[in-house]
Amino acid sequence: MTIELGTRLLYGARSLIAAGIPAAPGMETSWRHTWPGPFWATLLMFALASALVIAAYLRGRSPVGRGRRWVLAALRISLLGLLLFMMYGWMMQRQRTDQPDLVIAIDVSESMSVQDQYGSTGLQAGVERRVARAGLEAATRLNLGKSLLIGPDQGWLRDLTDRYHLKPFYVGK
Repeated sequence: MTIELGTRLLYGARSLIAAGIPAAPGMETSWRHTWPGPFWATLLMFALASALVIAAYLRGRSPVGRGRRWVLAALRISLLGLLLFMMYGWMMQRQRTDQPDLVIAIDVSESMSVQDQYGSTGLQAGVERRVARAGLEAATRLNLGKSLLIGPDQGWLRDLTDRYHLKPFYVGK
């Protein structure tokens, strides 16, 4: 019975902690309060009230020992802090958000149809292999750029579409 209650409390605490984490991509969670006053005024009020509570428990003549009076003062201050926290009127708000836009400018001018000659034969062969793996014919500058975006081994386009709304623009005509 107590183990079951403990696991319920543990799962309840997990759900409270997870309340600040978005449930799905595209959801944003924010917390805001409705208290109209400034935060420093609340802290000042809490500090003054705490000082009064401590002074009252230290001055008071009671058959209760000094240690128990400190415990009672700590409980009262904790309840005061909880009351002030609740007075702030915290609200959790979830907003549906959209992925950010990412502009990809693609140069389609005549200079992009040039096949560059590289100084190293190994580099030249690597470029031609990359372009061929992407299913493109000639190793032009444009096809080399396309192979970076759509290539099967490094396909940046696949990774980028998971995180952004892609907006391609053709430049150079």
